[in-house]
Amino acid sequence: MKAYILAVFILLFLLGCDDGVRNSSRSVSEQSPVPDNATPNANVNGVTILSAGYNSVPVYDGSDYWTLLYNVPGNAAGSVSYEISADGSETAAKVVREADDFSASDISDPELQFHMALRQDEADLLSSGLSQIVPVMRKGPSGINVNDKWNGIYVSRDASSGEIRINATCVAVSEYAYFFLEDGFSRPSDSLLEEYKREFDNMYPIMHDKFGYEGDVDGNGKVIILLFKMTDERIAGYFSSADKYNRYEIADSNEADMLYVNYDLINYEKSDVLATIAHEFQHMILFNSRYELKLPDLEVWLNEGLSMQAEFWTGYLEQQSSDYLGGFLKNYSSLGLTDWSNASYLNYGYSMVYVRYLVDRFGDDIVKKLYKAPYKKGVFAVANATGIGFNDIFKDFVLALFVSGKGITNDPKYNFKTLNIKSGLEDSAHPAGNNYKGNIRPYGMQLLHWQKKITGANITGNVKGFGSALTKKINAPNRIRTYDLRLRRPLLYPAEL
Repeated sequence: MKAYILAVFILLFLLGCDDGVRNSSRSVSEQSPVPDNATPNANVNGVTILSAGYNSVPVYDGSDYWTLLYNVPGNAAGSVSYEISADGSETAAKVVREADDFSASDISDPELQFHMALRQDEADLLSSGLSQIVPVMRKGPSGINVNDKWNGIYVSRDASSGEIRINATCVAVSEYAYFFLEDGFSRPSDSLLEEYKREFDNMYPIMHDKFGYEGDVDGNGKVIILLFKMTDERIAGYFSSADKYNRYEIADSNEADMLYVNYDLINYEKSDVLATIAHEFQHMILFNSRYELKLPDLEVWLNEGLSMQAEFWTGYLEQQSSDYLGGFLKNYSSLGLTDWSNASYLNYGYSMVYVRYLVDRFGDDIVKKLYKAPYKKGVFAVANATGIGFNDIFKDFVLALFVSGKGITNDPKYNFKTLNIKSGLEDSAHPAGNNYKGNIRPYGMQLLHWQKKITGANITGNVKGFGSALTKKINAPNRIRTYDLRLRRPLLYPAEL
């Protein structure tokens, strides 16, 4: 009987934990709050311990064979060599999807660097020791009516220019927001403004329920949404944490709870504008929550993943499936979950999928637990919020990316509830008998599909860590067997994650 075999191997890096995070009122030790149980000596059915370097990996009957390698954690790519042998016979013709030759740095652009700079501003402010987040002299406008003026607003028109000052006029007032438009630009139609008012008022209680509260530093009980001209159309909008402080501490603060939206998009990209508002609103709520709890910022990869979850919860999904999910499933091999050194929209897609997995598996409340986690490092925040080692969760997450929706197992750890990824990760075809070498980024993965009838598999790695394999047979769809592979030495706790 024809059998389909899926083999999965995890290669892990060690992550140093010596960079403590400072906060104005307390020091948080960046050590993992819980151990990882997915070590080579874990009590897992079918555990196999292999020595360093050259390792022979179990191979089963059948002509379909996949290797899915991934590294956890570390700061550099891991080098892996494959030697997959075959008996020489050809398999039946089949269509195999080829992964793109892609580098995340190829599409890095000023827009993403702009947002990375904003996240860095948040981190700096949370650790700066500034004592007062509530403005003490002049607050942002309150008691506003349509056609009221507001002069001298600080804005950034693009990623490279500094702050400038503009004037604006109130064009709409909803239950939860004031909408201001930069002077000199055509007023949107009443019907469009009504739509934005309605949609924001609908998302406002959802954001409070799922994430928390943004604070009210200007004392007007509403969020101010400024529609203004940005010279870079790729920047849909932003949140500036400086606005939460008074001008004695930050000179270019607008001293208000504000979200900024690119005027060029409001008439023809309504879904993008609303997704942007939800996305940036999460950044505002998270910043306020971490400030009030006297905690450091969360790393950018987790912060952005939470903002992508805000887009999902508020129902603005147009780009999530076409751009972010599709881009990630196609180009994941160039990415690392925690590595945003060359930020691209694909990094957003990766973080989106990972946070969605956390919510699907642990429930909506996992987000508020992440908000309260006393760690800057995302891996520690996730471990603290779930009570499970990050590497354990990451192993399950990667397996879910491969098997979710395929009927292989009903175990919820391996199935997404709210993402349809049945098509799975794009794989790269290689004929058995040919050697292959590859590199994998930290918390990244590489899926290879080996053709011909496989008779043997050997893997050589220069990284420290371990791996596991998942096998599936057609006549036993719920059967999962795990094989753990160790290279170098097992992970330690808590000095090393």
